Amino acid sequence: MMFLGFFAGCWNPFEGRSAEDPSGETSRYKQPTTPQSALYNLQWSLMEKNIANFQSTLSNNFIFKLDMQDVQEYGWSVSSWNLTQETDITSAMFSRANQYQKPDTISVILMVDPDIPDPTNYTASVILYRLYRVAFPGSSYAPNDSLAARGRMKVTLTKDASNLWYISEWDDFREKSDTSNVSSWGRVKWEYR
Repeated sequence: MMFLGFFAGCWNPFEGRSAEDPSGETSRYKQPTTPQSALYNLQWSLMEKNIANFQSTLSNNFIFKLDMQDVQEYGWSVSSWNLTQETDITSAMFSRANQYQKPDTISVILMVDPDIPDPTNYTASVILYRLYRVAFPGSSYAPNDSLAARGRMKVTLTKDASNLWYISEWDDFREKSDTSNVSSWGRVKWEYR
């Protein structure tokens, strides 16, 4: 009898194991089945500092266009850059953010521009406008985690053969009638070129 009781309390090799708690961080990445979900991925890839997810929001022929007033005012020699440069800039931003005590302090808020709502009908491409506010540690434009950038973005998204949406062009604009001297997002990015 005692022999049988011993085996009743033993491990059963045919019994399934309990699920383990997930380790590490999880991503908020979604399949970009709509243009809005592609922008959601952009926002969260920046806040999570996930360069792979960031790259996956952009098309291979991606271009970032700086605000022309910034280009003229600061005497920059370029007014745009491509996917490789955007990825390098964003990687440098993430590296800088990780050097600070609170490495999770990138904050990105994207809001539909009330003056230019999202279109309801689109096929292979669409242009969406967003107002943005970005707080980013480590930038000389954001001391003490203050607001680093504020403005408007015009984002052209295209659909691929799998019906997934990617950002092909991102035009940056200063906030209209901004008297607070807050930088555009492109101005902050320029520091990491």
